[in-house]
Amino acid sequence: MKTQTWTIFVILGLVWGCNPYFTQMALPYLSPIELVWWRILCGMVPLLIIAIISKAMSWQHLRYAHHFFIMSLLATSLYYILYAYGTKLMPSGIAGVLSASIPLFTFISSMIFLRQESVSRAAMLGMAWASAGIVFIAEPWKAEGGINILGVAAILSGSLLIGLSFVYARKYLAPLKIKPIALSAYQMVFAFLSLLFTTPTANLGNVFQSTHATIALILGLGVMGTGIAYLAYYYLIETMGAVLASTSTYLPPVVALVIGYMFAGETINLMQSIGILILLIGVACIQFGDTVWRKWRPKSACHSAASCNK
Repeated sequence: MKTQTWTIFVILGLVWGCNPYFTQMALPYLSPIELVWWRILCGMVPLLIIAIISKAMSWQHLRYAHHFFIMSLLATSLYYILYAYGTKLMPSGIAGVLSASIPLFTFISSMIFLRQESVSRAAMLGMAWASAGIVFIAEPWKAEGGINILGVAAILSGSLLIGLSFVYARKYLAPLKIKPIALSAYQMVFAFLSLLFTTPTANLGNVFQSTHATIALILGLGVMGTGIAYLAYYYLIETMGAVLASTSTYLPPVVALVIGYMFAGETINLMQSIGILILLIGVACIQFGDTVWRKWRPKSACHSAASCNK
């Protein structure tokens, strides 16, 4: 595989991992919905440019506008608002780790709404592990000094919406055979249009009071962390395949923790560290456990048979 592909793989993980920190830098000046207004606007521009240049968009696609609108709510506007609200209430590193729960909720949503899919033992085990990891991270038994439960609930709710969006996209958008770059552009446009009518505009300019917050929001979270990140992820899917490309989601939680420690002075305790490890193991079981089991099981069976024949 080309060095360029792996370079983009690492850069994408780094960019996504910085998003929680960029979010916290801008939140002192904006409300969560105002932050999301800027994030979607700045992320939408590069996606639209590439989608138009590549001629992936078509006026005929507007017949599916209702699907684009629903996806814009599930996977963009509502998800980003919940994510920003949750990040405001907890350390950025923990917020980045909790966002790794998306595969867990995708699995649960698929299990409920796509009943034709069988549920493997590895996936069930992964769901149990990931759920336990979230509990260890949140430490709900702590009355004081623990992670803000409302923040945890907000980020997990956002992850649930993303999980539902994957199921919705598979059921209603995949059969349309519209290019992913076009789907993302439509999603961003509809999300921004909905925010135009719901976001108070009086304080949108407050972010410009801080140069660092402006750069973090406009360039970091918007252009790079949303627009360019989408393009990079689609490139990885085309060059590496969907399964291998999905492993890029394991780097951001680690990056988020490192960034939070280095630049925000954040710390995590032993219980949360254990929870982070358990969560990532659980997510890995959900995504890859069944594949690994199928590859390992025949070898084990053959080995046992050979042993019996000796």
